Amino acid sequence: MRSILILALLGAVAVAQAERLILIPTGKKYAKGMLRTEWLLAGKHPDDVQWFLGTGIGDSFDAEILYERLGPNPHVSSVNFAYNYLVPVVNLTPGISFGVRDLMNKTADRRSLYLATTFRIGLDGDYNSDVPMELTIGVGTESIKGLFVGVMIPASENFRLLAEHDSLRITAGFEIRPVKGFGFRALFRENRTLWGLNYEMRF
Repeated sequence: MRSILILALLGAVAVAQAERLILIPTGKKYAKGMLRTEWLLAGKHPDDVQWFLGTGIGDSFDAEILYERLGPNPHVSSVNFAYNYLVPVVNLTPGISFGVRDLMNKTADRRSLYLATTFRIGLDGDYNSDVPMELTIGVGTESIKGLFVGVMIPASENFRLLAEHDSLRITAGFEIRPVKGFGFRALFRENRTLWGLNYEMRF
């Protein structure tokens, strides 16, 4: 069942909320005045935690503080930073971002430079939401060396399918957004289940 879900999502082919889909970067940016926090926990390994706190800076930049504790590795913190060259326009032009993940080069995946493009595709029909599908394609170095792809498919305003391949790993799952600003994610990567909680607000 898990393999069928992953293949179906990737067949629709990459992605997402603010500056990341799940972990891959996107050609989108945090809206100015938005603050977003996210926790990512491993089901069978409760000590494995990733935490992100991101915001938009002016009209073109994103910054995200990240904290990571994975297995026997020590606790580390670092920064993701991106410049958004072009904002995606639905069914017209892609968003384009340049950036660096793990600026301090401390996380398990290490520092990565990248170029990401995100296409927003409007969906029509009686059973589609008003939220566009998002497809991200990019290239990067180190942990995202070579091509990375991801997709976000909205089944409704409150339910979204997610999938990405960061050039090393496939991660797929879904997000439920029961109330505005809050999201819950169930994700599957290889033989691991990941749980995510996120919250966004404007200031």
